[in-house]
Amino acid sequence: LNSSSSSQATQPSAAASQQHRNSSSSNSSSLQQASHTSAYSVPAPQPPDYDVIFIHGIRGGPFVTWRRGGMHDRSSSKGSGAAAADHAGSSDGVAVTPAAAISAHQMHMTQADCWPAAWLAADLPGARILSLEYKAPVTGWEGESLSLPDSGRLLLDKLVAAGVGQRPVVFVAHSMGGLVVKEMLSQSLEEPPSSSKGRLASATKAVAFYSTPHFGSSMAALGWKLRHLPGASPAPSIHHLSPGPHLAALNARLALLHESGRVQVLSFTEGLATSLAGLGFLPKILIVPYESAYPGFGEVHVLADRDHIDVCKPEGKGAPAYSKLLEFITANMANSITGSSSGEAAAGESRQAAAAACGGAAAATAEDLVMVSSA
Repeated sequence: LNSSSSSQATQPSAAASQQHRNSSSSNSSSLQQASHTSAYSVPAPQPPDYDVIFIHGIRGGPFVTWRRGGMHDRSSSKGSGAAAADHAGSSDGVAVTPAAAISAHQMHMTQADCWPAAWLAADLPGARILSLEYKAPVTGWEGESLSLPDSGRLLLDKLVAAGVGQRPVVFVAHSMGGLVVKEMLSQSLEEPPSSSKGRLASATKAVAFYSTPHFGSSMAALGWKLRHLPGASPAPSIHHLSPGPHLAALNARLALLHESGRVQVLSFTEGLATSLAGLGFLPKILIVPYESAYPGFGEVHVLADRDHIDVCKPEGKGAPAYSKLLEFITANMANSITGSSSGEAAAGESRQAAAAACGGAAAATAEDLVMVSSA
């Protein structure tokens, strides 16, 4: 769980990865020096007003998914790490070749490459910005992973450990990451409202989706079609991408939270077909068509010139993928921070209705670990 806070409320964690420490060593030194100085000469920094949590999708990562448009572009001839991986098939949700096993988050990415760190931290001075990391391969070629319910349970634990739920929360998710968000909210609704896990659903005020397959995706069908190839058995992470009652139940719960006014929803949909790198014999396809990317409620924007990979990679602050998100977060957090406690009763009622919308997720045994790190 990689974090960035414009208020500098979060200090570097000992659990950070070596790669992350290397890439941000100068920043860490500056933060340590600033902390030493503040202890003696300036007031301690104020805690953040709210958390903004980014969650990647299949074959994504906490940095590479959220890189700025044009950075490490797939058409780059410079052979950069991210570009090479995209050519190999690692394209934030459509990886299908063994070469795509290169882990996107291990590539060299600077803070300036990632728009949440480069832009959003400055535009939202009251926010703590977190980027979540978890394993989400497509096939057995790329290693093991957890199912959607298992991932939700494991990541919910990690968020709670990071203090998420103690202040208002905004989720920003790409592709399958949006289903992970809905899974965590669903599981949170099953917990006592006053518990650390139960507070996440109550604290969540807004969710922004970039091409999330609310009602399933063709990627699930593709994974099963490739199962006859050596090592290409579909990963557990894509099992729940197939249309079915589980996805419908998750969407029903979020719909009730939205209709009650407790959770606002913003959706971005892709407008261009995406090439499945490594499978040139297949035509380009809409990975998540509008019918699946729009959950049936909330604000929606069609990004006609963006495919599934680039839908969450704005090239500038004026791009709708960024400007609309900024407006959405700013408006909803202003309401949440200034709102009175009179909404607590309504929150409890909407919570009970959402919890009754479907059965709880199946129990999960986490066999994987997610590293928590901060910058």
